[in-house]
Amino acid sequence: MRAAGALGTLLRSAGPASGRDLRAWHSGAVAPLAVKRRVGVTALAAGAGCTTVALELATLFATRRAGGARLVLAQGPGTPRSARLETPGLEVVTLAREAWPADTAAWRAAQDRLAPPVDLTITDWGATPANRLRDLADHSHAMCVVTKADRASIQEAFDVATALAVRVRIVLIAVDRAGSAGRATRFVLEALPLPAVLIEHDRVRARGVDRALAAPSLYRAAATVIEALAAPTETTPAAHAVTPAPGTHETTPAAGATETLPTRRRRRARTTGRAGDFQAGDGEPEEGR
Repeated sequence: MRAAGALGTLLRSAGPASGRDLRAWHSGAVAPLAVKRRVGVTALAAGAGCTTVALELATLFATRRAGGARLVLAQGPGTPRSARLETPGLEVVTLAREAWPADTAAWRAAQDRLAPPVDLTITDWGATPANRLRDLADHSHAMCVVTKADRASIQEAFDVATALAVRVRIVLIAVDRAGSAGRATRFVLEALPLPAVLIEHDRVRARGVDRALAAPSLYRAAATVIEALAAPTETTPAAHAVTPAPGTHETTPAAGATETLPTRRRRRARTTGRAGDFQAGDGEPEEGR
């Protein structure tokens, strides 16, 4: 009944999304997983919406999925408080302020003190220094790289996501906090050779409440995360330049780009990844982590 009620609410808030898409996203978000999984949520810069995405995903998983969900707040000083942290079924763990940036030892110690494990653990790492991202990837089964929804930010996030994808499954999430993303932004994200989602800002919900993400795009992001967790391990896509949609005025590729994007690419390409500042490696994190 709870799932049916959620789907009805989702359909009523659909906007331009089709009923078929909404049902698929809802089904994907609640699809069972064979084993317990950990998802890291990080950003390259403050203000991208990382904490909001982590909180909304954890809340959705806690209220819509069987097996429970845990939200680990590991983003260091200035942890924002929210009434949604009191959501029934959502276990919240806050790391000490000194356990930052990206202190995976403190994260593991906190996990070891908690029992029993839950179905999904979502960790909000906040804006993380680039030299710590590999450690986060090694402690996650999937990573959400959150970015602002402008072309330059998407390009930067994609470059980092490509480097991390040799170690962990990646979902790139662009948050349209300004409400200005249009067809060109969607074209850019759809063309990326890894899973990428645009999450829209809901101005009505944002007035006087802390929930500011539009439900349809949030469900799409949740379904994409579950799909990534369930997918077999594959290698990273090659580096690409983020190319604007046809007919737009942005035509200059980002600095250092080696290749432009086609209109559509396979979501997971079996190619050699660009390691950047990260060392290429394979292997899944241990189940006991």
